[in-house]
Amino acid sequence: MKRLKMTSCRTAAMSFAAVLAAGLASAAVYVKPLAEGEEREATDGRGWETAFTTIEAALAAAADRNEPIYAAQGVYVLPQKTTVTASFELYGGFPGLSAGETPDDRDPDRWQTILTGDAGLDDVWEHCEPKLGEYGAKTTGLTDRVIQAGRVALPPAFAGDYDVYYAKIVGSNRTQAFGAGADVSMAFDGVWITGWASAGNYGAFLTKGGAGTVTMRRCRVVGNRGAARGVLYLTGTASAVFTDTLFGFGTSTENGCIRNNAQSVFASNCVFRSFHRSGLSTGGSVLYGQDRDRYVNCLFTRSFDITTSPGNGYSGMGNITGGDGGWLSFFGCTFSNNLSVTSGQYGNPLLAKAQCVKGCAFVNNRYETKPASGHGYALLGYASAANDRPFLVDGCLFKGNAVTAPGVTAAGGDYYLGLIGQNVSSSGSG
Repeated sequence: MKRLKMTSCRTAAMSFAAVLAAGLASAAVYVKPLAEGEEREATDGRGWETAFTTIEAALAAAADRNEPIYAAQGVYVLPQKTTVTASFELYGGFPGLSAGETPDDRDPDRWQTILTGDAGLDDVWEHCEPKLGEYGAKTTGLTDRVIQAGRVALPPAFAGDYDVYYAKIVGSNRTQAFGAGADVSMAFDGVWITGWASAGNYGAFLTKGGAGTVTMRRCRVVGNRGAARGVLYLTGTASAVFTDTLFGFGTSTENGCIRNNAQSVFASNCVFRSFHRSGLSTGGSVLYGQDRDRYVNCLFTRSFDITTSPGNGYSGMGNITGGDGGWLSFFGCTFSNNLSVTSGQYGNPLLAKAQCVKGCAFVNNRYETKPASGHGYALLGYASAANDRPFLVDGCLFKGNAVTAPGVTAAGGDYYLGLIGQNVSSSGSG
């Protein structure tokens, strides 16, 4: 598949890299969690030996000194909502073992810097397998904890084409680590984010409003639970840039990853893997966005969305994108091994809303529906007659996808199954 050249996207990525390089070149505030039995008398945050022991203390010092934060490997259990009033840059993946370490020594996967809301460190993985052709699923709880020996231990290998893993939130995990508005900007580089559970009208990990930007680079956002406002919630005029980041192994009733009621999201070279959703009629196992969101060279795989909802509330259902909540564009992305299952009359397309899907590949995705008379069901297409905006699919590859109706509720009349099209009965649909 030919990759697209997008000058504006490259410019944004280069600008982001320049900002990171500038931040890493300055003096820093050091933070390192206490090891078992360790005591640290002096904590001025000027080096690993005198590092602060909590992210909250490091944030306060960084605001006073106008310096970035260097975070060593380890588990940082964050409090319930820290209201951020000053912009910050947080860089994880440091070994935190010697004074001579430089930013080039960082390795986010080897030296995991974990920001968690799992206060009891007792969240475990669950495995969900679809019952193909039966509009159902089988869920099996594992005993494997998400955080083991100071590291996030990702779940075992997948067992089939469409099964998923996600974190089971045990006990009362914390909601909304960070809340920020006004012109506050937040940058995360090389950190793991896990164990956060969305509740009400707040994001699970952060809620960001105002004009400031949220940036994430080389992060791992895994094992979280979204609800009506997602794991990351951007509102007001906030914007976001995500690069080289893994989002995955999450579950939700809607908005399992990013909800953007804001100005724009730009994501490049990110992976969105293993999401599960069941419940409300708006959908959006992964994304819920607005007009100017752009996803470039990203992978969306193993999003398993299953529902019995009729699906016409809030502009219809949707798997990766919700039927309600704006329009997104995808360039050079790959969508593979995603599964939509519904017995609701309006269906549940893989992408329910998009302005432009260009140069993308759709491989081995499956859509199981139970048709109603006079309705259409397409892998890509709106699930509501109220949507009359263009949905451009250009230069894409479709291979090994299936749109199927194991059972039929229609007593008579016509329906259609297809790859691209309107998913309801109305003038100009189909």
